[in-house]
Amino acid sequence: MPENFMVLLEQRSMRFKQDSQELLHEARNHLMLSKTLHEKLKLARRKIKEHGYRKMRQISEALAMARSILYKKVRQLRAHATQTFHPTADQKQLSTSDSQFTAEAKNGRPTESTSTSAVKINKQPSAAMTEFPKVGDMVQVSSLGGKQQF
Repeated sequence: MPENFMVLLEQRSMRFKQDSQELLHEARNHLMLSKTLHEKLKLARRKIKEHGYRKMRQISEALAMARSILYKKVRQLRAHATQTFHPTADQKQLSTSDSQFTAEAKNGRPTESTSTSAVKINKQPSAAMTEFPKVGDMVQVSSLGGKQQF
């Protein structure tokens, strides 16, 4: 029996050695796969960050362009509004003389009160419109249907 025992022991040790070699080889493969996957994960993280930065920069550039266009349109509208509310000296003289002529035509004689009130009316809107609204002020915007915060 000792011979059989020794043979059996030797067979089991050989099988154990083969199994351990296979497990060691499998562990090395898993370790290599793990390292490869870890490198791919780091690369994917870096690409995601770069993509996020690129998108943020694109959004920022688009926002800057939109802001520039908006400011340009606001300047144009303000310039147009000041031109319509601030008549030139020639236009003021014409409007004053027109009001005097219409008053003379009705009464047959010039009236002082009519011509001075017309001048006052022309000056009041221009004085009121020289102040632009400040940020946070409420303004009446008829095209938007009510008061809007500026």
